[in-house]
Amino acid sequence: MRMPTQIELEQTFGGAGPAARTRSIHQDLREEEARGRLMRSAQVDDNCRVSTTITATFSGDAAATGRYLTGWIEFGRIRFLGVPDFTTGSTRLAQEGEPTLNPDLSNFNPTQHFVMPCVAQVAGYRWEKGFPVAAKCFIVALGPVPDGFRAAVSAVWSGPGVRME
Repeated sequence: MRMPTQIELEQTFGGAGPAARTRSIHQDLREEEARGRLMRSAQVDDNCRVSTTITATFSGDAAATGRYLTGWIEFGRIRFLGVPDFTTGSTRLAQEGEPTLNPDLSNFNPTQHFVMPCVAQVAGYRWEKGFPVAAKCFIVALGPVPDGFRAAVSAVWSGPGVRME
């Protein structure tokens, strides 16, 4: 059996020679593997969640209306596939000038320790390439509050999304 000639080799590998053809195959395989890695790291997850705690201080117009508008709350590396579910709740914060509460709350006195629940409502979303990437919220006091009232409101967005790596 004889060895193929240079011309026969070039014709077999599309006229580019065996080295060029092999190099192209390896480059294609590397690119395909890289695309697969990116797709594996960008799989849709049903349980994506973004949570934050917003400290709202009601002063001036915010105290008069009982509404405080936050800045943009970024969702970071999560891209929800649509408008996510939203849950909210509040935690009481110590107000300026009131007596300190004991850890077991045994000295709680409603006339000295002001309590007013607050909730958040999404005012709107900022969209990027079809995905909500941030939200602005109204923090609403569920009753009249004095000027300087502070509350900590927890906000959780959850739903199907992609975690960007």
